[in-house]
Amino acid sequence: MNKREKGKDVAESSYAKKPRPTPFRIPGPASQLEEVLARRAAGEGTETMNTQEFVQRALTVASEDTDFVTNRAWLTAIQEGYLQHPGYTELANVHKVKETQRFQRVVGLIKSCKRREYGEDYAAELKDPTSICWASIHFKASNEEMFPGILEVGSCLVLKDIVAFRLSKLYIFFNVTVRNVERVIEKSMLD
Repeated sequence: MNKREKGKDVAESSYAKKPRPTPFRIPGPASQLEEVLARRAAGEGTETMNTQEFVQRALTVASEDTDFVTNRAWLTAIQEGYLQHPGYTELANVHKVKETQRFQRVVGLIKSCKRREYGEDYAAELKDPTSICWASIHFKASNEEMFPGILEVGSCLVLKDIVAFRLSKLYIFFNVTVRNVERVIEKSMLD
């Protein structure tokens, strides 16, 4: 055996003895998200639930988001049957929109709201137990006497015949006008 062959054997044997590197794990809470995404990719946890199960989860599961267990505006929307309406769509299903689509009814809590820089309209973030979507609230809808308190964080918006627009791969957008607001359940009126 010459020197070249001897060196080759040593290199091959040392490579075989090295353990394979473990895949990089993101530290902290992001690792939990990474695990969920890996399970979804593997087809685990993709069950759908019917409306009754959704309402039951919204009423009883305190470990998820306490807004949906303690917020009286959200609980009023459930009690008044807005989530049982045949045309009701969860925000998670709204996120499946390819470009634009009209929905019969969407219900969401106002998570945040601020005046837009270029006008009198407002930008709001709506959430339900399944997801979050952005909305542009036209100034007439925010100033109408019939919808006082529409811009209060924690109030619940019941929107009808609303169009969802896909802004990008991640963001869905609603354009809220006076015609789209079916009901505003004000948080301050119930507290």
